[in-house]
Amino acid sequence: MKNLTLTSLLFLLSLISSVCAEADVTIAGIYSITGFGAIGGTSELNAARLAVNEINAAGGIQGHKINFVVEDNQSDLRQTTTAFKKLVAINKPLVLLGPNWSEFSEIVAPLAQSSKTVM
Repeated sequence: MKNLTLTSLLFLLSLISSVCAEADVTIAGIYSITGFGAIGGTSELNAARLAVNEINAAGGIQGHKINFVVEDNQSDLRQTTTAFKKLVAINKPLVLLGPNWSEFSEIVAPLAQSSKTVM
């Protein structure tokens, strides 16, 4: 799972590297850190943080550091929507990692599409 997360993150970052000419790259994540999905969500968050730390330690993406911001969806559909809206309004991420459960992703996908956030 860690390798898949790292590979996915590196792939997404390679796609956006040409877009980020001036500033650091903001990537957001929605994870189930609490609630019934916490076991999987916490592991995924740890893997994503590890990948971000390794990329930043190696100089970032073409010299641009990754700013990684996270919201806990509390394993709840309503909180998933709230987390997404908060991340987009405050942080304006180029990429969103998660949510990993299909029912949560199905709720966020139309919001991501309308806000032009890569998921």
